Amino acid sequence: MKALFAKEKFDKVVNLAAQAGVRSSSVELMDYIQAIEKALGMVAKKNFMPMQAGDVVATYADVQDLMKDVGFKPSTTVEDGIKYFVDWYRMYYQL
Repeated sequence: MKALFAKEKFDKVVNLAAQAGVRSSSVELMDYIQAIEKALGMVAKKNFMPMQAGDVVATYADVQDLMKDVGFKPSTTVEDGIKYFVDWYRMYYQL
């Protein structure tokens, strides 16, 4: 990754998002929750509520600066990323 080994200072914040492309695919909240459930091997207790102040209907991360400035193009799916994180967390905390 260019930023890690660059001689010049890199002081820009960039989005890290799942999926490949300039604009990541939007992931439905229930799909995200199901990926967590699958990785944990358990079903979450869900309490469905109406939209709350500050909730957004949809959001996307623009990773164009990440690809241009750092030379990294995300390719990990949300499901795989969650599984990798859960596996790492369990190993690190010996759970």
